[in-house]
Amino acid sequence: MKINLFKVASLIVLTGVAVTLVYLSMPTAITQAHDQSLIDRTINIEMSEFTFTVDGETGGAVTLKVGETVTLNFSNVGNTVHDAHFGLEANLNDRLFENNIMAPFDMLVLDREGTASLTFTPTEAGTFELGCFQFGHYEAGMKVPFVIEA
Repeated sequence: MKINLFKVASLIVLTGVAVTLVYLSMPTAITQAHDQSLIDRTINIEMSEFTFTVDGETGGAVTLKVGETVTLNFSNVGNTVHDAHFGLEANLNDRLFENNIMAPFDMLVLDREGTASLTFTPTEAGTFELGCFQFGHYEAGMKVPFVIEA
């Protein structure tokens, strides 16, 4: 029996249960990090109406370094559903980024009080965005820079 990991992970995320995704295929490539001692840094990101708070800084940028294994801990402290997309070229009709740097992984969706973790190691530098595409959230400014430095 073949199991689609992304469907299973999406189901877990949609229920608001913490999940760690440790291996995805994307242009900024990710490596596995099964051992916590391999994680260089943890960044905490709170989602609320209509903002991301990054390590205590409302609207702060997520800044990573190539080769640094990072865990992003997301928590929805707002009163409604929020999501997290990574990329460029916001498409507000389809509610996604045209250039999704986490493909084939699409997004995290968190119900109120939901949490999720994403662990990865970027291998290419670039400047992107982290955005919420729930209706009206991105337009209200729920987006922050997502920068990967060389």
